[in-house]
Amino acid sequence: MNLLVKMMKTMKSPLIKIRLCSVIGLLIRHSTVIENELAESDICNQLIEAMKEKNEKVRKKAIAALGEYMFYAAT
Repeated sequence: MNLLVKMMKTMKSPLIKIRLCSVIGLLIRHSTVIENELAESDICNQLIEAMKEKNEKVRKKAIAALGEYMFYAAT
């Protein structure tokens, strides 16, 4: 997961960002335990930055992934 977050920082291509957000969201949805390392990896800020992209699909996938993370954190 840390690698995916690092890739979110560096990648500029909208298609890659769409895939990264999708994979992050799916991994969070199907995980049983999320360690503190994920919160420390600055995942929230990276997904929020992705929500500011021009591409609508990137924004939608970033919102979905952030929603999965927030749901997991709340429960």
